[in-house]
Amino acid sequence: IGLYFASDEGKKDAETVPPTEIDVLRGPILRQYIVDGGITSSDDFDDEFSPQFTAAQWLLTDDKVTEFSLSMTPLQVNTLIARYVLAIFYFALEGDTWYDKEGWLQGDLDHCTWEFVDCKTIDGLNQVTGI
Repeated sequence: IGLYFASDEGKKDAETVPPTEIDVLRGPILRQYIVDGGITSSDDFDDEFSPQFTAAQWLLTDDKVTEFSLSMTPLQVNTLIARYVLAIFYFALEGDTWYDKEGWLQGDLDHCTWEFVDCKTIDGLNQVTGI
């Protein structure tokens, strides 16, 4: 699967941009930290009707803040887990229907700026301390 961009001339054909190694490994990296790390069960992670599955899809497709790499730093892992858990919260509680949801799941915003999410820097990591 690649990214497709329409040509400048408006032609119907599109140029395929091959995925990078990290693009291909994003799903397995996410699974490693979320399922193997004990955050979510494999059943919930793979159930396409679960908030856990939907949160994982959001991280893989729309989130621009979480950085995936083959050897993730503690900061990257902390960000991945925090955004995953907050996305589960949003999907499980039907966040689309909330009156005050400013910033929630805006993929380019730090999760600590989302409406009602409280964070504090602990041991150099921005930790969610409340909702």
